[in-house]
Amino acid sequence: MSNERFVTVEIVNTPPGEAPEAIRKAWVGCQMTGLICSHGVNTGVISGETNNVGVKQFVVSFEQALVALFVHGKEEAGNWWIDLCRSKEGTGKEHLSFDQGCFRELETAGIQN
Repeated sequence: MSNERFVTVEIVNTPPGEAPEAIRKAWVGCQMTGLICSHGVNTGVISGETNNVGVKQFVVSFEQALVALFVHGKEEAGNWWIDLCRSKEGTGKEHLSFDQGCFRELETAGIQN
């Protein structure tokens, strides 16, 4: 049985990554629903390089993550992500992931894999 499960989380710490610090800080306070994975793999949003293999992560669809930024009044950050995708012709980003130290679980969404 897999350790993956759907949850709602709040981002509580600035996530590491390749985006500018102000853009990464904008995630703090955002709430969204996605999947907790025990063996995640991150890729850099700019370089595409793989990092943090095997770290517990919260994974959310790219679209839901953008909606969370705009709902929480973080338009500048949301627009940065949109511009990044346009400049890289979509970047292939279907989801974003946040390492364990960046989020806290608010509730389980009731679906398990």
